[in-house]
Amino acid sequence: MLFVVQETGGVGKSTVARALAEAVENAPVYEIESSLRLLELGDRVQHFPIRADTAELMQTGGEAAMVEFNPVINALVRETRPAIVDIGANGAAPFLAAVGRAAGLFARRGRPLGVLVVAAAPESAYDSLETLTAMAVPWAARQFVVANEYRDTVDLARVRQIAPGASVSRLPRFSFAAGVRPVVDPLGLALIPQLDEEALAERLRDRRGEPDYALAATTVGVLAEFRLEAMRSVREAAEWLIG
Repeated sequence: MLFVVQETGGVGKSTVARALAEAVENAPVYEIESSLRLLELGDRVQHFPIRADTAELMQTGGEAAMVEFNPVINALVRETRPAIVDIGANGAAPFLAAVGRAAGLFARRGRPLGVLVVAAAPESAYDSLETLTAMAVPWAARQFVVANEYRDTVDLARVRQIAPGASVSRLPRFSFAAGVRPVVDPLGLALIPQLDEEALAERLRDRRGEPDYALAATTVGVLAEFRLEAMRSVREAAEWLIG
């Protein structure tokens, strides 16, 4: 079982979870998030909504966290297949704390647990990397870090210093032409191979209002390359997950 975490929002954590889902095609996916986001994965996803924010989850002696996370822990304890668990930014630290308290349940069932932290350029993401990897040390069989350079270069030397026991990989930055992102962002990685260049060209109109076939062809090529790089960035974690 592999937990995908990062407390800083907007750093591409769900992209990494999607890459794992592509790399391990039959793995069930548990999404612990305020709203369902991995829509393209269909019935592979079990969604557990988080209603409380991080501050609420960390106070009251953990009572709020138990209300939120006990149903998830129970479902994960019953799960017998290699599974991907995508945790929303607002619940990452309290959820790992809950997993730590339940670690014996998984150990007695012979279910090794792994953690994948998404590293990114914002300073808060480095702080979260340190917090989350430290929390997982007592019970995680493996730790992985994917440095997602979606915004800026990630200091890999600093990442390795913060998480010396983790396997570190990198997802390089990809650029898209202006106006393309609103069209392609909702797709998710699973739908990229199904893209129709002709239909995409109809949506990506040129300055004269005509279908932009050239831009559509370029976009499909870049997306295919991005999907492949995303899957490469999680290859070691995926291989560990399937044993």
